Amino acid sequence: MAAIISRQGLIDYCLRALGEPIVEVNCDDSQLDDRVDEALEYWRQYHWDGIEKVYLKHQIQASELYLTTGNATSFILSEILTGSISGAKAVVCSETSRKSDNNFLLMKNVVGVFVAGETVTGADSATVATLDTVPYKLGDYDKKYCEIPDLVYGITRVIPFSSSSNSKNMFDLQYQLRLNDLYNLTSTSIIYYKTVMSHLALLDLELNGYLGLYKTKDDLYDNLPSYRKTNWSFYDVYGSAVPLPPDISELFGKSVIYQSIYEIENNSHLIITSQYLEKFNEFITKHGMDHASKNLRIHEARISDNELNKVIDGIKSRIQEFLDNLILVLE
Repeated sequence: MAAIISRQGLIDYCLRALGEPIVEVNCDDSQLDDRVDEALEYWRQYHWDGIEKVYLKHQIQASELYLTTGNATSFILSEILTGSISGAKAVVCSETSRKSDNNFLLMKNVVGVFVAGETVTGADSATVATLDTVPYKLGDYDKKYCEIPDLVYGITRVIPFSSSSNSKNMFDLQYQLRLNDLYNLTSTSIIYYKTVMSHLALLDLELNGYLGLYKTKDDLYDNLPSYRKTNWSFYDVYGSAVPLPPDISELFGKSVIYQSIYEIENNSHLIITSQYLEKFNEFITKHGMDHASKNLRIHEARISDNELNKVIDGIKSRIQEFLDNLILVLE
């Protein structure tokens, strides 16, 4: 038998094994494709040379702004950049392994689209720079997704590493708990230990965000605290609020604030700009319930300052409640 080197070769081999061409095998091409997919999936999962479960590390990357003036290091960390023509904004940042240098500037929280040749100005340093013909590239942080190598068949879990969950110093709260209360197996109740550890996990989530904890947006929405659930406000090109029909608002109006409290406090608005709303407008045109709905055009979706302040107040109240309970336990 000749070696099978293609998908069609595998299909032909299977048909011959079933009796073709002596016996007519009545199968549609889609049925053959489904059975081959199932066979390949089984091979990937169970063959010794198929899928290997490994842990891959990936550093979340910032967006990159490309300059022609060579003064990237003159900008101050955390200051806001503003494009002179586009009005686009971003925040200057750095990474653990990368820093801004010469014509290469790291940034995050990009709102709007920078255009080639325009100047950008730093709000605090007053530094002015000119953008290159290819002005910028969005990183993982602003794209909200990571590009996966072709060799990766699937991902079952994302494990976030934050400063608090990585803390190993002697002043770490979890370290102190284990040092003082768990010096032997009979020193304290396991119920007390379990309760305190669950509170610490909650504190970690509130301070560092819930991203990566749940597989789907529905799971995220169902499990987030109520004070982190908000609603989008929609605006047209003139900045006027656009009320959506109840059925469409029910589908798209809900929002969850899963970010860390630091990110929430340093964003005056959470905004989705027009470039990401094309599909949304197409859906409204196609599925609107009446003539007015079908002619809606959303230019911007935004979570207001008032909504964000409610979220921040809810987080602070939850943390304060945790600290009060911890003090009562320790007393």
